Amino acid sequence: MSKLIKAIQRYEIKYKGQFSFEMLYKLMYMWFYENGFKDEDGAGDKIEHLYYEKRNTNGTKELWIWWRVNKPESPYFTYKIRIECHVLNLKEIETLVEGQKVKTSELTCSIFFDAHLVYNDGKLDITKNWFTNLFQDYFFRTIHRKQVEDKKNELYRIAHNLINNVKQHLGLLMDVQLTKPFHNAFGVPQLR
Repeated sequence: MSKLIKAIQRYEIKYKGQFSFEMLYKLMYMWFYENGFKDEDGAGDKIEHLYYEKRNTNGTKELWIWWRVNKPESPYFTYKIRIECHVLNLKEIETLVEGQKVKTSELTCSIFFDAHLVYNDGKLDITKNWFTNLFQDYFFRTIHRKQVEDKKNELYRIAHNLINNVKQHLGLLMDVQLTKPFHNAFGVPQLR
């Protein structure tokens, strides 16, 4: 039996402009491959659950792409990432970059990221017996608490790595590091 702990990271990127959507698609696919994520069946070849393409009368396209990937981290925990990409007004264009023609896309794009931590109690099946079933929540809250927190932090880091790679491809990352303010922030507990 699997138990979804909670959504660790939810994020949305909206972008309107020119970039190579094909390269972004390949970047995310290769990121999943390099980081050991596979499809929900575990075969690794069907991470794309939905690819819907609609051609409009003005020559543009609308795309819906859904990806669902899993990574079994331990016998008890699985990382699950869902990506939903909605592309509007996709139009292939050519631009000049340093004197060479380059094919790019002009579009409006929304990418939704959801990262979930799933608890698998298949190896430690304490739900078979009615007596041990009473202690399942206690066991989960006390014995596995440290492991759950460690796995949540690791999944948060992994999800941010993917999001930052996508942002870097889109040119949305700032080049400078944000520094701590010179004066202490009094009265604002989040900044301490």
